[in-house]
Amino acid sequence: KQPRPPSPRSVPGMSLPAGRTSGIRGTMIRPSLRKTPENAPIKDASGLPWGCVLVPLAPASSMNSPDPSSLDSIGAEDVPRCTECFGYINAYCMFERKNWICCLCGAKNELDSRYSTSQNRATLEELQRGIVDLLEECVEIEDVYDPELKPSERPACVAVLDVSGSEDFVEIGRSGILALMEALPPSTLFGLVTVGASVTAYDMRSPFPHAFSISVGQEGEMSVGLSDTLPADCMLVQLGQYKDNIAAAVESVVSDPASNGSDGKAKKFAYGAAMESILELFEEDAGSSLRVISIIGSMPNFGPGALTPPKQGEDAASVLKLPKGTEHYTALSERVMAMSASVDVFIIAEDPYVGVDALQGLVQCTGGTMVYYAGLDTSALPQDLFKIYSRPFASKALLRLRCSTGFQVARAYGHLAADEQYDNLYHVASCHSESCFAVDLEFDNPSGVNPNLDLPPTMQLAFSYSCIVPVPDSTAYQVQRRLRLETVRVETARQALDIYSSVDTEVLASLLTHKIIRAQATEGLGEARMLLQDWLVILTAKYNEHLLRRRDPAVDVTFAKFPNMMMIPRLLYGM
Repeated sequence: KQPRPPSPRSVPGMSLPAGRTSGIRGTMIRPSLRKTPENAPIKDASGLPWGCVLVPLAPASSMNSPDPSSLDSIGAEDVPRCTECFGYINAYCMFERKNWICCLCGAKNELDSRYSTSQNRATLEELQRGIVDLLEECVEIEDVYDPELKPSERPACVAVLDVSGSEDFVEIGRSGILALMEALPPSTLFGLVTVGASVTAYDMRSPFPHAFSISVGQEGEMSVGLSDTLPADCMLVQLGQYKDNIAAAVESVVSDPASNGSDGKAKKFAYGAAMESILELFEEDAGSSLRVISIIGSMPNFGPGALTPPKQGEDAASVLKLPKGTEHYTALSERVMAMSASVDVFIIAEDPYVGVDALQGLVQCTGGTMVYYAGLDTSALPQDLFKIYSRPFASKALLRLRCSTGFQVARAYGHLAADEQYDNLYHVASCHSESCFAVDLEFDNPSGVNPNLDLPPTMQLAFSYSCIVPVPDSTAYQVQRRLRLETVRVETARQALDIYSSVDTEVLASLLTHKIIRAQATEGLGEARMLLQDWLVILTAKYNEHLLRRRDPAVDVTFAKFPNMMMIPRLLYGM
């Protein structure tokens, strides 16, 4: 492995301008209110939630081609930071002869010679408005089997296929895995496991793949460990080098007569045992960055993690009760997080109940993807697998949203974990170009935001992440550590009607969805529904109260005065 500059390939989530006259860039920060309330009373009088949706891997531009050579001028560690709030220098900072003034906290900082003249500053990438992408570290790897590689430098993917389903289901699963192979980088280490009443791992190092089956006993115990049968270095093969062997193994998979109920007995699907054996294998041989992609059609009902379907007729308005056996997957999720691994689950339901509620925690805690198809007829598995795994991915990420004087982040939503030592710093196990997080904002003092025109409300998102970038026409690849920055500035609203005109309905719907999901999990579906209805009633009342002050006698329940708000009732009805 050798340090090298970025390859000419597109970096996940990055599109740099070919010139300094770039067009409109994308955005990572979308406020629910395009105008920040001046203080808490004005915000409360509007009846609207205040927050942001964050899209860390949003495209930097839809108009420009990548230009990695522009990254050579400065690395992430060379970008100046404020000595008070540790924010990064940006286009909204003010410059004096020997100092630059932070746009977040107003502190003065010593000015480097790089920023000494306005002519120099006009050409610097880190001082352009919009998303700024910076390289922190880049390592090119020629041999994925190099024993000196760190786990984060060796990407591995294990596909798990349910063979307790019908032959039609297994056929769709095979097609999906073949499409997955086309989407993954050729440097990926790939493994294949099938699950029914037994767990089967494939050795794909030869043109004639060998299958090693491990039976699962009635009590859930496996006759032998997966690591004793097929160690990780034997099960995983490089996708680009062994692609034909992998395809032959996938094509050999069929529905298991001992598991699919064709003999008149009940189906047997030991998914919990399979996941436990895979995690044990990679815990013993922690040499790879693991992603498990499962394709299932039945409820896990055999061995460890067997689920008991919920009783029919239970009160739907009560607090959500998870099925018996969920605790097994909760324990597995903790182990997955400790390994910095990721789990994706694709469900093509052949049964009325497949245990989505029990499995979703295993997916969400790791930033994975869960896709549910109601049946074989509605499945688009091959197309979706190719689309999902062709998009940019980030792993082992850190996220922080800094706010200027007067307001701060109150709560965060999504698959992120707060740092135990530092406030307002969040860890993200993995995410992709369509991943969104949400935050609630609040005032940190009674006077609200600073009315000083030199320091209007400003937010800066910093997102540090790792990604794998293939080298064209080669099985080599680069492991890159990148830093994405975006700083946005918003106007101040001094009355509720100004706030109504600045509502972003899409972001508002996202914030409300996060809040209601959390309320439903803690207080029950009925209470969450009432909270949503009450909020709409209060919003409508406050809205009309402000209109009546303008001597408009008509009661407006459709928000017709502000077209950007007219979709709110319909969106809430859908919720």
